[in-house]
Amino acid sequence: AWNDSGAFASTGSFSGFGSSQDYGQTWTDGGSFPNGPGPDRNYGDPSLAWSVRDQAFYYAALSDLGLSLWRSNDLCRSFTYVGPIHVAGGAEFDDKELIAIENNPANPRYGRIYVGWTRFGAAPDQNQTTYSDNGGVAWSAPVSLPGSGTNGQGVWPAVAPNGDVYIALLNRSFVVGGLQDQWIYRSTDGGNSWVKRTDIASGQLRPENVAATVNCGRQALNGNIRNLSSPQIAITRDPSAPAGYVIHATYPYDSDGAGPDNSNVFYRRSVDGAASWSAEVKLNTDLTSTDQWFPALAAAGPRVRAVVGIGE
Repeated sequence: AWNDSGAFASTGSFSGFGSSQDYGQTWTDGGSFPNGPGPDRNYGDPSLAWSVRDQAFYYAALSDLGLSLWRSNDLCRSFTYVGPIHVAGGAEFDDKELIAIENNPANPRYGRIYVGWTRFGAAPDQNQTTYSDNGGVAWSAPVSLPGSGTNGQGVWPAVAPNGDVYIALLNRSFVVGGLQDQWIYRSTDGGNSWVKRTDIASGQLRPENVAATVNCGRQALNGNIRNLSSPQIAITRDPSAPAGYVIHATYPYDSDGAGPDNSNVFYRRSVDGAASWSAEVKLNTDLTSTDQWFPALAAAGPRVRAVVGIGE
């Protein structure tokens, strides 16, 4: 699932999708993503997740209404509209929704779909979550992440093996040379309430190229690449860990200040439910002027894989 502006002028859809039926060896571009009925067009920033209970892929995206959901029962060859996740009103608008699904049949909330997003215009805390237990037909009332304020963005949800839910996000800086933090929240009651845990990292120099930031009017890297330096998390079962699972986190920042590049990527892990974090590990080993950004993370058992964007 990706942003795709190619067909926007003709279809009004701002998302694309693709699928592989041979374990990733070859891929088929699905073309322009279908819009919802009436005024509910797809406006991009898609998030895709698999539901074991429903044997379906769910695809969330920005829409005319705010946030909306689509579903595929044919392994992402096609999608059908389910309905709105959240309807934004007045001066508010929704941005950068991401989804996660409870896929452990042993847990009482098996099949629950969690969505986190930034609700610009909401006060005092604009980062919110909601959930659905019936495949996106109905959603819970939005709940704000307490203390997330108006600087947080880039929420990333993940579900632990015991049903605990986590949301990681960036506490942004809005000034050149400012410092950023990587925050994380936990819910032990299925997303009805949230508690801020120990920061994944804090006091980081935000990654940017000053000239590019000036050109773009917002935080950007060399080449005028817009950059939201938010974290991503994944969770794996580990009976030897105090929490019974391990939280893996990756994130970017400018670690060398006046060094040759403006962005490097790092990894940390927590074995105690985000009460504490391991020492930081730098993932890229280059000594060049090349930036690394937008790291993505996947984990299964003891193995963790990270994918990193590399630029000029």
